Formats: sequence, structure tokens, C-alpha cells
Amino acid sequence: MKEIFKKFCAVFLMLALIPLAVFIFNPQQQASFTIYDAALNKEIELSEREYVIGALCSEMPPTFHIEALKAQAAAIYTNAFRSKCALEKYNAEINSKENQGYISKQTLEERWGKSFEVYYEKMCNAVDSVLGLVITYNNAPIAAAYHSMSGGKTEAAENVWGQKVPYLVAVESEGDTFSPNLKSQKSFAPQEVRSILKKEFPEIFLPEDDSLLLTEFEFSESGTVLSAMAGNIKLSGQKLREIFSLRSAAFSVSLSGGNVVFTVKGYGHAVGISQYGADFMARQGSDFKEILKHYYKDTSVMRKKQ
Repeated sequence: MKEIFKKFCAVFLMLALIPLAVFIFNPQQQASFTIYDAALNKEIELSEREYVIGALCSEMPPTFHIEALKAQAAAIYTNAFRSKCALEKYNAEINSKENQGYISKQTLEERWGKSFEVYYEKMCNAVDSVLGLVITYNNAPIAAAYHSMSGGKTEAAENVWGQKVPYLVAVESEGDTFSPNLKSQKSFAPQEVRSILKKEFPEIFLPEDDSLLLTEFEFSESGTVLSAMAGNIKLSGQKLREIFSLRSAAFSVSLSGGNVVFTVKGYGHAVGISQYGADFMARQGSDFKEILKHYYKDTSVMRKKQ
């Protein structure tokens, strides 16, 4: 699964709360979204249904439970709708070449082969069940963050993007701990770590002792690295994740076999819905609204007025 919230802070958290009045349907307004395709460097217009189906297929496998698929589809729709209400130029960004943020029907036919009709019908049914439903907080569409999996507890928005959001708080996500891909490791030669840090921070001072390259870690309650010292420079866990291309900022560092080893838990920024956690909840009997309410605190699901 691809993470599409890299520009979350710049795009969503800077938007003001949108009043309920925007839900009033404008008969002259087409039910479509304006999408920017980074691969083609152009904007395209897609119907709401077509976009959400393609976006859902890029985010979750068709083998996930239908209620988890509905929850994810509602989050995708809410984000695009919120952007549209805020009069943003583009309601979503995709990369058609990399199949990020959206996958075309033709590509899905090639990918799924003989299973295409069954899988595609399931994804369409999930979207059709929630199309037009908007996740709201205080009668305003939310910034519906989502990620692949946390380390067992999701993260608060302020620990990732530096801004507190009342409905994006840390919650338990038990199902993530059962994922076969929960943990990952990346190993670097000490000289490679030095090279990466010096390239990013030319003025950095690094000790000769390899075990002291990264020290003084501070963690959130969810296990995310809030900060650490890289030599004489204090860096955020998010920055370390970026420069070392880690699956998440929930990691520990050790020296093993002469290498610097990052042991990572989860995949993604860990804010909002955990996709694996949602699938687990669905398989335990939760419907999509219960999943949404669990991961987005004190929110409601409303249908836009027509």
C-alpha cells in the first residue's frame, strides 16, 4: 500500500474548519473531483465515484473485509470533498505512472486477471455504500488521515506534524500487532550513516565511536521517535525516517555485526485510520461507522445535502 499523506500538513492541517453550509448541493456543480496527475503534470476531471474506486484500489487490497473497505472509501471521499469545499485548485494528487493515489480500471484488469470481476465488484460495492458520506467534527469535514499500520497504537497528529488536531489522537490498534509485516529492519555501515548525515547537515559533528552516532532518543507513548541526537544536532524522528528511508518513525537503533541497525515497527505516519487495524476490527464484527469513530475521536458520519 502506498502512503499518500506526505503533504498532509501543508494541504489539510492549514485549512480552516469548513461550516456545515458547504454541504448544500449546488445543482450547477458537477459531482466530480479535479485531480492533479504528477506523472502527466496535468489536471484531470473524474467523477466522484470513479475517483474513489480507483483511489480505494490503490490503498487497500480487495481481500480486506468489506467494512474496512467502506471505512477507507469514506476517508478518501471526505478528504477530496473537504478540499473541494475549501475551493482548493486540486482535490487530490495522484501519480498514474506509479499507481499512487489512484489505479485505473484497465490497470486493475491486468493486475487481477481472472479475479478482476469479483474483486472489482466488491470494491465498487464498498464505494457505492458510502459515496456522499462525509466524516465530520463539529459539523465540518475532517482531515481524514490514514496509514498502513501502526506499531499497535496510532499516533497523535502533533507528534507527527507539529499541530494538535482534536480528532486525530492516539488510540489502540490491536490488529496491527498481528500483521506479518509489522516489523522491518534496515542495516547501514557506519560510514554510510556518517555520509548520509553529513550530506544532509554539512556542519554536523559526529563522534568517532559508532555507537554514539545516534543517541538520547525521546519517544511518544505510541512508540514514535520524537527526537534524537545525531552527533551535535537534535533531529525529529520524522526527519530521521525521511533521510534513512524507514517505513515509519517508530524505530530503535543498535550496533550489530559492525553495522548500524534500525528496527522499525509499523508502516506510515501512524495518524488516523490504520488500514490493517481497520481490517482486524471489521473481522471482529465492527461496521465501518464503528471503525471510523474509533480512529477519529468524537466524529460523526453525515450525508451531504442534495
